[in-house]
Amino acid sequence: MTKLILVFCVVLVGAVIASLMGRKNKPQKISMGKSGAVGIAFLVTIGTTVASGLAIAGCVSLRICTSGGDTDLSYVFYPFLAAPIHWVVAEIFAAKK
Repeated sequence: MTKLILVFCVVLVGAVIASLMGRKNKPQKISMGKSGAVGIAFLVTIGTTVASGLAIAGCVSLRICTSGGDTDLSYVFYPFLAAPIHWVVAEIFAAKK
């Protein structure tokens, strides 16, 4: 359960980062369009995937979480499921003026 909460927190941080990146790339500066928001979502998703793997490894090494062996890998892929959320958040915050 601790690993699931940990990965959920990483995904939430990714959504915040996507919103900040979307806000930074407002339409006045750069034409976001679908490709800009998709690019942001791609970068954030890759970053959160790596961060969730490192977070789980750190959690296990600090003995806060118990190692599940190969099942730990399933938690690393949850950020991929959040990629559409990152895309929508980046698009929404880019559209705000």
